[in-house]
Amino acid sequence: MSRPVVQLPAKVANQIAAGEVVARPASVVKELVENALDAGATRVVVSIEGGGAQRITVVDDGHGMSEADARLALLRHATSKIRQVDDLTAIETFGFRGEALPSIASVSRLTLRTRAAGEEAGVELKVVGGGPPEVAPCGTAPGTTVDVGDLFFNVPARKKFLRATSTESAHVTGVVREIALSRPDVQIELVRDGRRKLRWLSAPSRAERVAAVLGDDALIVAQGERGPVVVDAYLSSADRARTGAGGLHLFVCGRPVRDRALARAVAAAYGDQLDKGRYPVGALFISMPLDLVDVNVHPQKAEVRFAHARAVTDAVYSVVSRAIHTDTTVVPASSSNSPSKTSPAKSWTTPRDTAVEPWTWSAEPSMPSTSMPNASTPSAAASGEPPTPPPYHPSARVAPNEPARGHDGPWRPVGEVGEGLAVLEGDGELVIVSLRRARAAALRRDVAASLDRGGLVSQRLLFPVVRDVTGEHAALAERVAPEATRLGFDLRRAGPRAIAVHAVPRLLTAVAPDALAELLQAHLGDLDALLDPMISRAARHPRHADPGLLQRLSSDDALVEGAVVARVDLTRIDP
Repeated sequence: MSRPVVQLPAKVANQIAAGEVVARPASVVKELVENALDAGATRVVVSIEGGGAQRITVVDDGHGMSEADARLALLRHATSKIRQVDDLTAIETFGFRGEALPSIASVSRLTLRTRAAGEEAGVELKVVGGGPPEVAPCGTAPGTTVDVGDLFFNVPARKKFLRATSTESAHVTGVVREIALSRPDVQIELVRDGRRKLRWLSAPSRAERVAAVLGDDALIVAQGERGPVVVDAYLSSADRARTGAGGLHLFVCGRPVRDRALARAVAAAYGDQLDKGRYPVGALFISMPLDLVDVNVHPQKAEVRFAHARAVTDAVYSVVSRAIHTDTTVVPASSSNSPSKTSPAKSWTTPRDTAVEPWTWSAEPSMPSTSMPNASTPSAAASGEPPTPPPYHPSARVAPNEPARGHDGPWRPVGEVGEGLAVLEGDGELVIVSLRRARAAALRRDVAASLDRGGLVSQRLLFPVVRDVTGEHAALAERVAPEATRLGFDLRRAGPRAIAVHAVPRLLTAVAPDALAELLQAHLGDLDALLDPMISRAARHPRHADPGLLQRLSSDDALVEGAVVARVDLTRIDP
């Protein structure tokens, strides 16, 4: 017999919501500090014990709450941040769902003490495991104090998966650092097990706060705008880059976010100064009209969606690249070159009523995918500014500032359609090309250039790949070994019926060695043909020496995707 459908009790619903909102102690700290900032706090003190699992206390000097508001704040979907559906398209505050406090209260022993400005006394509410609150008057300073004890005491499975105290403390520290970066006008303190660990007084500028939080007083300042997108970045030099984007803090309209595309755009702006997988240390702030970004896409509000994501990454790449590749100097973040004093609260976010023209499709060179209006911007020549860098393309690295002509004129990348297709524009024409074919062409070009220089560079394998073959193929492999060496392979006979590959071309090291050995075995005949004395001198020219193998090599999907290609210059493609 099927079970009837029932509406879950509030206590159960809150614990379900807590599974998304409250992942660990750092999640609690994030939600409570953001509530404090939304309440207009100018000073926030975060105290933790046992990594936050034992106790978390957040004290702020915001405007506080009345008893009625405090009671409502412990109910799901009760909030002061929004009133109607339209408000979701222009969210100015950190919080807006009304889920944080009831979710936290459902998995902890929570005490809320608050006093509104002008009130003679405050109010204290105690909640244990999502139960009914115990309410009593109390004496407290104006503002709010939230004390969260024994986190996950009633959800032992969740508590079991908390990490070591030091790990959880590190996550809390990371959250506090991000909040400090986003709000230089607020004094932030972190107390750990009774000892003050971090303290940042309110800073007169964003640059000074970034320098204080990151512990670096020499940062590259990259500032600029593309239409309604304003970019303000403070980044380390390439020699201080790290593996992974953990040291690069991203903020959209004052909100800390995770966004791989933005991080890749910053790294790509450094060009050849950064190896693949390395990112600068620093902070990137992006401001835009609030109706062009959707923050209601992630349970913990850690991700956002842009109305025109490609235009945003192009703006970031362009502004950062201009700073990195021109005469911009690494300057002290507290110097006169830093931005002017930041006004309080949300002054760096774009107001809701800012008038912005609709985004339009345009052939403006600096914005290939989507152009944003900026009619007042003077030309580079008239203003003396450096030339605008080329657009950022996540799937193809374009050679910067390299004039080129394609079929009948210069081809300019416009955007992408579908999967793996690029739109190019030139001389009034629009053409669609395959990015896979572009990579294949680049792979053939790099191989041909290496052959012109005498051969491909090899990368020795830690363990040779041994393959069983026929006696005929073993003899053939021994005969063509010198030609294989020129292609970057170290091919040896390993017995009467076996061959071994000891090295592979360096530009193919991302491909599995077994796959390369299989390819080489399959095309031993192509290499053997090169030894035929009847082959003409033209055919033996380095650029044409291996037509069969090169053609097959650039047709293999795994090789094309795994090849370390120097660059894919879409402006030189012949459609």
